[in-house]
Amino acid sequence: MDLNDNLKNIENLLKDKQFTQAWEQANEINEVSLFGELGYLFKKYGQWANAINFFNKALKYQPDNKKFEQEKSFLISILKMEQLDIFADTNLNKDPWFE
Repeated sequence: MDLNDNLKNIENLLKDKQFTQAWEQANEINEVSLFGELGYLFKKYGQWANAINFFNKALKYQPDNKKFEQEKSFLISILKMEQLDIFADTNLNKDPWFE
């Protein structure tokens, strides 16, 4: 199976929400030039942490690549926002004396 077939297979797994299998197959790819592409692919299907991992791999070999660095920073911001606790504000009744 060539690399393009691997990428198509991984994308099909992601479309089918078989994220674990997609991750396992993607990790078998050792082609440095595809790490960024895998990052974009996982990003496209909302797998932020996996996308960050591939952008990190790509940046090991292309440390000056600004696009990969920006994508990584953007995805880290998304993960931080997702982790915000909606109940962190204890003033749920909007009582003015608590502000």
